[in-house]
Order: sequence, then structure tokens, then C-alpha cells
Amino acid sequence: GEVTLLLCNLKEPQKPTELAFQPKYGTIKSYAWFGDGYLVVGFSQGYIVIISSQMREMSEELSSVKYHRNSLDCLCCSKAAGKIASAGDDGIKIISMKDWTEIRNEKIQIRPEAKVTMMHWSEDGELLSFSTEAGWVYCFL
Repeated sequence: GEVTLLLCNLKEPQKPTELAFQPKYGTIKSYAWFGDGYLVVGFSQGYIVIISSQMREMSEELSSVKYHRNSLDCLCCSKAAGKIASAGDDGIKIISMKDWTEIRNEKIQIRPEAKVTMMHWSEDGELLSFSTEAGWVYCFL
């Protein structure tokens, strides 16, 4: 379970498309839509996969990288900033949507016991807010 996505076209709901991912990724923990039909999917083993919902590209992974050492908890995207924020066992990593590389000088260190449960970018991409399992809410510029 939790290793496939079912995409439904509202014009043809009786013909959904099932996307299955490699078992090494683990289970799906988080996903977000961005751009013109692109999807970023975060997996329990620390992988982030970028795919397109365009029929001609749907079966191709545009990017597949293990950004977190052991686990990923959640992620979010900012079109305005052109970045993905991803929370895992080794902190919050910021990834450029231009070339899918980590922006190392923007990494946010958090305590290991402070598991991130939710993340959100502001509309203009200037602020990244996140909450933890312990009930703390943080906001970074």
C-alpha cells in the first residue's frame, strides 16, 4: 500500500491512470502539484520524485533523488520562489526547481525529535512556515 497514485481525468473518470513507484522509495508521505501539471512526490525513504501528468511524459520520472538520509516527513512547493521545501530526519532541505539540486546554504536545522507535520510557503515565496508534532510553529524568511 501507499506506493501508487491514481490520477483521474475529470473528462474521463472511468479511465484513471495508476502510477506505480519503485519499492526502494518507500511509501508516499507527501505530494504537491506545481507548474503546468507537474507533481513532486516525497517518499518515506527520503526520495523526492518529479513527474509530469502530461500523457506523453507520464511514465517518465523527470528527477529522482534521495535528499534525506533516512526518512522524509512532508514537503511543499513555491512557484514564486522556484523552490521545494522538504522535511526529513536530517532537517529541512530547500531544492531548486530549476535543476532539482539542493540549495545547501538554505538548509534549516531542527531538533531530531521535532518531526515536521505540515509545511507551507507564503504566496510570494518569501516565508516558509512549518509545524511540528510537538505543537510548535516556525516561520523562516
